[in-house]
Amino acid sequence: MGGWAPPVGEPYPSFYLYDAEAYLTEAGSCTVSIENNTKSVDMLSSPLVITSLNDTGTRVIDPVDSLVDWHDHVWINVDSAGGKGLGVKLVFNPLID
Repeated sequence: MGGWAPPVGEPYPSFYLYDAEAYLTEAGSCTVSIENNTKSVDMLSSPLVITSLNDTGTRVIDPVDSLVDWHDHVWINVDSAGGKGLGVKLVFNPLID
């Protein structure tokens, strides 16, 4: 979480998926999904579909399933691949009331 920690004595808050990008470093296409494996939910409304070298995929973050609790396991699933050099960037923000 970028080195972020709550003030001493306060519990860790939940986090939410703020942004997700996937890209290829060589020509091809790829389909990637982001899963909170601990809760068995997909965090995006539909998988990221990358169709060209400079495409980052169209992402729609599921507002209900985007929450992550401390120690949840988030998996990046490559559903199909036709290219090389997959990179994935996930950005999480703390959910503060």
